[in-house]
Amino acid sequence: MGKVSAQYAGSTTRTTIRTQQQSLTGEWYTTEATAITRTDLARQLAPRRQPALYLLPAAAAAILTVMLLCSVGLMANDPGGLTPTGALGVVMVLLIMAGLLAGAIALTVVLWRRHQAQLPDFHRRLRHWQSQFYCARCDMTFVPAARRLPTAD
Repeated sequence: MGKVSAQYAGSTTRTTIRTQQQSLTGEWYTTEATAITRTDLARQLAPRRQPALYLLPAAAAAILTVMLLCSVGLMANDPGGLTPTGALGVVMVLLIMAGLLAGAIALTVVLWRRHQAQLPDFHRRLRHWQSQFYCARCDMTFVPAARRLPTAD
């Protein structure tokens, strides 16, 4: 029997792996990576993580921003010029990309606020997880009840 957080930490190992490789030009370089290994027990006892869903639309907004800036830059540097119909098509595409960018930013803000609102509950659940114990015999987790000593009357 032991604390869940100690069991989890003891069943999780981090290994740093360094490898040397030679590039196509003949130069040697070193790469470094960290591997995390968890036992089945560690996976079972792992604390629940809070998903950061706001990162998905934020990444989409970043990609759309780069695409929009590149498109405007290419259009500004076009020496041949566009026909009026071609220019109208480019403007329509840019407006659609700008609308998608605005939507991605708005969705990021909404999901970020929801994430921030859920943080207190997440911290409460994490404190509860840190107070749990694991019984290997029963294969269960529990929080020990506070024992009250009899008072002298």
